[in-house]
This record gives sequence, C-alpha cells and structure tokens, in this order.
Amino acid sequence: MRIIGALSANYLQKHMDKLIKYGLWLLVFLLPWQTRWIYQEAYLKDEIFEYGRLSLYGTEIILIAVLCLGLFSYVSKRGRGQLVNDFKAELKSFWLLLVLLAVWSAVAIGWSADKQLAWYAWLKLVEGIGLFWLINKFQISNFKFQISNILIASGLVQAILGIYQFLTQSTFSAKWLGLALNKTEELGTSVVEFADERWLRAYGSLPHPNIFGGFLAVCLVLVILNLWQLNRRLALERPVAKKHYYLNLFYWLALILIGFGLIISFSRSAWLGFGVVFIFLFFRSLFKKLKTERIVNLKAAAAFIMLAVMFLASFPPALITTRFKGQTRLERLSLIERQAALEQSRDILMTSWQLGAGPGNYLIELRRLQPDLYWWQFQPVHNVYLMVLAELGIIGLALFVLIIVFVLKNRSGYCSLLFVLLLIALFDHYLWTLYFGAMLWWLVLAFSYKSERPED
Repeated sequence: MRIIGALSANYLQKHMDKLIKYGLWLLVFLLPWQTRWIYQEAYLKDEIFEYGRLSLYGTEIILIAVLCLGLFSYVSKRGRGQLVNDFKAELKSFWLLLVLLAVWSAVAIGWSADKQLAWYAWLKLVEGIGLFWLINKFQISNFKFQISNILIASGLVQAILGIYQFLTQSTFSAKWLGLALNKTEELGTSVVEFADERWLRAYGSLPHPNIFGGFLAVCLVLVILNLWQLNRRLALERPVAKKHYYLNLFYWLALILIGFGLIISFSRSAWLGFGVVFIFLFFRSLFKKLKTERIVNLKAAAAFIMLAVMFLASFPPALITTRFKGQTRLERLSLIERQAALEQSRDILMTSWQLGAGPGNYLIELRRLQPDLYWWQFQPVHNVYLMVLAELGIIGLALFVLIIVFVLKNRSGYCSLLFVLLLIALFDHYLWTLYFGAMLWWLVLAFSYKSERPED
C-alpha cells in the first residue's frame, strides 16, 4: 500500500508540475491582453478615474490559480521540518527583502487615506512577488529559456496587431479581449501630430503606446539574447537539428516585426531603453571578442538600419523628427504635463517622504493637497522611483532599490532585460501603477535573477 501511495503521489506531483508549467506559459502569452472585470468604478470630479478603479484581470485569475498550485506543490514536496528549515534559510537570504517589501507595504496601508485602494495595490504587489517566486523556484530544466520563447511569441502577436493598427490608422473595439476603440480625431487618443496631420501611434492590446513600446523593447532584447544562446549551440551542432533551424528563423522574423512595432509605438522611453542596452551589448561583444554574439549583433544592427531606411522611405520622416524635436503643439503639451506632474510630486514628497502616502494612494494625496486641479491634471509622476518614494516612503524605496541591487549582483544571462526597464522607469510610471506594468516588472526581475537552476 505504501508503494501504491508513493506512486500515486509521484503521478499527482508530475501532473501538477505540468499544470504549473503550462499555466505560466499561458499567463506570459496572454499577459498583454487587458480583459478585466471592473467590479468597482471610480470617479474624480465626475470623470472616470482609471487609477482608482478596482479590477480583476483575466490573466490575474490564471496567476492566482498557478500560485495556489505552486504553493501546494512546494509544500507537498517537503516535510514539516524541512519547510521550517527552508523558511528560516530564506529569511537569511535575498528573499527577506521581498518579504520586508510586502510587509512594509501592508503596514503603510494603516495610514493610507483610501484603505480599499491601498489593499488593492498591495495585492498586486504580492501577486508580482508571487510571480517572481514561481519562476525562480519552479524546478524544470531550461525553464527560463522555454518561457522566454513564449514571451517572444506574445511580443510577436502584439507587434503584428500594432502594425495593423498603424497601417490602417485605426483600432477596433473588442470588449472580451480588452481592446478599446481609438480614433485619431478624438481627444485623448495618442497620436503624432505635425502640420495638419494626425497619425495614430500603435497600441497593440495595451492601454497606451508607451506601454506597448516598453513591452516590445523587452521582447526585442530577449530575441537578441536567445539568438546568442541558440547560435552558440548551432556552431557546435552538425548537422543542425530541424527544430533549431526553425527556431532561428522564428527569432529573425520576430526581430524584424517586433523591431518595426517598436518604431511605430513612437515611444521615446522605449526607444531609449532598447537603444542604450543594444549599443552596450554591441560594444561589449566587440571589446570582449565574443564571436557568436558579435555576428548576431552585426546582423541585428543591419536589420534595424534596413527597417529605419524602409520606414523613412515609406512614411513622412516628420513622424520621427517630431518626437525628437518636441516643437509641435502636442509634444509641447506632453512636456508641460510631465513637468507639472514632477512639480506636483514635490509637494507630495515634502509631506510623505518619510512613511509614504500608502500603496496606490499617490493621486489621493495629490487631491488632498491640490483639490483645485482639473481632473485631467491628476496624473502620476512619470518616474517609478519617485512613485515608490511617494507611496512607500524612504524605507519602501530603500527596499525597492536593494532588491534591484541584489538581483544585479546575482544576475543571470537575461539581466540586460532589467536595464531596459530601469531606464524606462526614469521616464514613466506604468511599471508601478498599472497591473500589466507591475507584472512585466516582476517577470523581468525574475528572468534577471540567477536562481539555483543550472541554466541560470
């Protein structure tokens, strides 16, 4: 009977591991799709207040289910004594920082003006930490490489959708896919404006082109890193396996389409994040005389130059130059709004830098301090680090920075992805304020951390 019980337990564990693996694959692939149930609407001065809405995302349901399976699997593999020992060991390692960040955020709810919103923001933080834990504790060989291919496939789908939107200059509404209708003639739609023309920026399935661009920037760097890994294998493989040949073709197709998608996002922060990291990787391969990496980088650079030339030959160059010069009406307005948000953050930081306003309560505090602002002036400051300081105080920011530093000190081969987001975080807030951005942040952080698996 003991043998039968052991076999049954092994069978159950094997299938549970498969469910966790496929669940994570599904989560990563569907993450950009914004299907959600808004179970509590929020308004600010009679206008919809996006940052106060309480929502349950479709991918969030998948994440919670996989987290429950992961915790059950983790506990079932260990006896009570081992669990206690493991917990004590973790509290002496990097994981203590993650626990402290979650605990401090929960404590900060106590002085939050809107406690319901604070609990909601805290739950999203815990889910992100849970995603980080799953990816780094789930013991399957070559798992990060597998899931990276799923992420690239997801980016490829988004790029194709974005290209369709740009070429047709229209989006379409699909409620169950989380897609909203955006028209170039409507106020609030993200466009590039010059002379008497308004060109729609690509959204993909995401709520803003900057988020779309940031996601594609991460995927594009990931394509390059996987091309390195695959081409090192191909150099030693004779004959080349068919699956590796087709995987190589998939990567190059993804590089071209995702690269074009990044261009038509017209996101300056995404361009900067990708450009700086790619230039660093390019010169690193030259200085360190990494032959395979150098060849891949040269081919990728040639592909990007070709894309840029084709774009400038096919579309008005002003689409690009307008974004850099910042002299048109919309560009000046964007810069003015960002500057205003930065000045508003100073008022909040003057009163909240010690303990913070509480998770998700930045704009609630801004409304208290500056109640006479128009509804459209209530925007988060476009800087993740200032957002963390304003909401969690100096202790929260210190924990946040220490987590980044520890990951960089114990980095995996995917750490270049983190540098993309660290640069974007200087110029945008969605990695902290929006569900998708937060999950992307913790996903990239998990990729960048060197866990105990051999391939990391």
